[in-house]
Amino acid sequence: MNKKINIDVARFVVSFLVIAIHISPFININQEFNFFFTRILGRIAVPLFFMITGYFVIDGCLKDKNKLKKYTINDIKTVIDKKTSEWINNTKMKPYLTPETLHDILDKTKTVKNNYYLSILEQMKKDGYLKLGVEPLLPEQEDRNYGKSIKWIERGIIPGFLLEDMQKYINKSSNKLNGNDKKYLE
Repeated sequence: MNKKINIDVARFVVSFLVIAIHISPFININQEFNFFFTRILGRIAVPLFFMITGYFVIDGCLKDKNKLKKYTINDIKTVIDKKTSEWINNTKMKPYLTPETLHDILDKTKTVKNNYYLSILEQMKKDGYLKLGVEPLLPEQEDRNYGKSIKWIERGIIPGFLLEDMQKYINKSSNKLNGNDKKYLE
């Protein structure tokens, strides 16, 4: 509880500094102090505010490991569509509506998703799930299939059977670890 109180105090101080950056509260009292307070000391406000916010996001994600995985590419596209409609006639924001900017956002989203798939595949291999078949596979066959699966994921062309196998593995693992907690692939 004490940790949360300290963070709340820090948030209050940082919020005050952010406001001070914008209004220069001591400009009529002492210009040098105002400069120090808003331009030197105030410089820590935004990074600290960002770190405190990150602390709460990370804390929530550590409690619920799937919190960030709930966002899909369609969610990102919805945000892009909404912002595009808002910014298309805004002269200040319109320069950010370039194909390069939008492509970069989608590309980073795909990278996160691919890393998620690759981590599942790696765990499947460690647990011997990739050896299963009509007959147990030889190590060379398992390595070949693992390599192919990595290439498919990296290219973004994951076959349906691989997604199904990954989903079965997740369901089996989550039932074993977390009762009825199920995770789903898109």
